[in-house]
Amino acid sequence: MDRYDEYAEEIVGRAWGAAEAYRRFTQQQVDHIVHAIFAAAFEARLELARLAHEETGMGLYEHKVIKNAWSSLLVYDDIRHRPTVGVLTDDPQTGITLDMRKVHEYWFFSYLGIENHFTIAMTKVSP
Repeated sequence: MDRYDEYAEEIVGRAWGAAEAYRRFTQQQVDHIVHAIFAAAFEARLELARLAHEETGMGLYEHKVIKNAWSSLLVYDDIRHRPTVGVLTDDPQTGITLDMRKVHEYWFFSYLGIENHFTIAMTKVSP
């Protein structure tokens, strides 16, 4: 195993530890995290627009600022009132239960800065 593999193993191990801790959070704690991510993205909109414009040389800086502001706001507005903790649905007729404690074992949500976009990515992981 080379140093890159070791580094990747370390990062994945830390991510699993974080996912395990996150799985035990209350809805209020998750809401606080979601708001903090939005606030950081919105606050960084100018700098991220500048960096994207410098890196690509495409588009207008002002448009990138607007895109960043709206992207972060729309994502936050879409998810801020959604329940994401515990049992969300339980249908005895179909026997289908959506239990986020189980979902979080396999999926984790992350915000990725991709070309100045803040996008929610669902990434399937396995131990």
